[in-house]
Order: sequence, then structure tokens, then C-alpha cells
Amino acid sequence: MDYNRNLIKEGNSLDQKNGLKMGLSKLMMNRLTLNDGRIDNMIKGIEDIRTYRRNFRPIPA
Repeated sequence: MDYNRNLIKEGNSLDQKNGLKMGLSKLMMNRLTLNDGRIDNMIKGIEDIRTYRRNFRPIPA
């Protein structure tokens, strides 16, 4: 995801332009916006899940 950050942001820019044309509200446009901080948070979330799965040990029944 980090490797494709610029491609993601370019695609998001197109999504935002289309959202404006469709008349989406400011709230929806804000939710649609992907900036570096939001992408960083997504990457961290994926890494957290990967770490959790690696360390997960099922409790025997």
C-alpha cells in the first residue's frame, strides 16, 4: 500500500472530482478523502492485524 501511495492518491483525486460532480455533501467528501495520514493509518491497521495473527494462539477447548 505504501509502495502504491501516489497511485492511490491519484485515484482518490478522480473519486473526489466525481463526488463533487454528483453533489456529495462536505461530510461525504471528507470521508472520501485519502491523504497521507489516512493512508498511514490504514497501513498501521494492516500491520497490527498481521502482528495479531502471527501471535494468536487458540485457547484449547
